[in-house]
Amino acid sequence: KPFLLFLTTPSSFSIIIGVVAFVLWIYLVPEDPSQSNLFDLQIHSSPLWLAMFWLVFRVIGAAIIVPIAEEFTFRGYIQPHLQAWLAQKGMKSFSVILSLLLTSLLFGYVHSDILAGSVAGLLFGLAYLQRKSVMDAVVAHAVTNALLAAYVLMNGYWSYW
Repeated sequence: KPFLLFLTTPSSFSIIIGVVAFVLWIYLVPEDPSQSNLFDLQIHSSPLWLAMFWLVFRVIGAAIIVPIAEEFTFRGYIQPHLQAWLAQKGMKSFSVILSLLLTSLLFGYVHSDILAGSVAGLLFGLAYLQRKSVMDAVVAHAVTNALLAAYVLMNGYWSYW
């Protein structure tokens, strides 16, 4: 029953946040041509079936599994528990903003680029706060990662992965 509380219809705001996070990620993280070329050589030297298998599971992981796992961790657990802890420690008026900022920084820390990751974490945190729905954060994150996957596949900018 507690899990069913997370299964809500996402807002269109969360989709917009996902698109904005994608655009900002591309703007903040420059593509690394040498890393992309190295990966391109590796994937083209692999058997076709193996390369396709890897790409399919990479896209599924990036667009579905990672957003669920990360958002349930960061927005479903850390952010609300940190907010409650801060409120309990006498910082009720700052607890929402401070928990959002700290969770966003932590989110950035576990990603390849701390600035882009923190900005994305901030946006996903705002998606969560709009309706207190983890599903909104999951959808925003999934949209960002799906757009990033499409961008990588269309342009061969493998350094984003």
